[in-house]
Amino acid sequence: MKGRVAGAPTCDVLTLGRVGVDIYPLQTGVGLEDVETFGKFLGGSATNVAVAAARHGHRSAVITRTGADPFGRYVHRALREFGVDDAFVTAVPELPTPVTFCEIFPPDDFPIWFYRYPKARPGDQAGRDPGGRDPRCAPVLGHGDRAVRRAQPRGALRGLAGPRQGATDRAGPGLPAGVLGLAGGSP
Repeated sequence: MKGRVAGAPTCDVLTLGRVGVDIYPLQTGVGLEDVETFGKFLGGSATNVAVAAARHGHRSAVITRTGADPFGRYVHRALREFGVDDAFVTAVPELPTPVTFCEIFPPDDFPIWFYRYPKARPGDQAGRDPGGRDPRCAPVLGHGDRAVRRAQPRGALRGLAGPRQGATDRAGPGLPAGVLGLAGGSP
């Protein structure tokens, strides 16, 4: 790539976790059984972090898995439209892309139903990309999925972010408030 230093990071923020498609009603105050129209939106904690970083001008990517289905194709398209690199998003042919439904009862009642299986297995998401692409592209690894964080040893997460001296459990300088991750450099 012209103008790029060999070995330089290709992104500022790399997230790891679930992705999904949120199917939300376009009517409020009614149960799902009475909704007539729905909207389709990109979802998942790690994905939301990557999108937020991209909206704040950072080059971001996400490591996750989808099904080999129309919702998986939608995830790829939506990530690219939001400016998030989808190179580390790979499909699992035998599983569907997770879908989430929500009811909207303002001001503060939003029951959610998740349709996903099996439970997230970080080993299925992390670092062993069959395409041979190297996910060591970021000085920051932000992830928002508690199940992934609990199941994945910190050392493995640091390894995905690349060798960084002084990594911390704080968002890096210049990242949007609320971005959770492992950052190198000064706090």
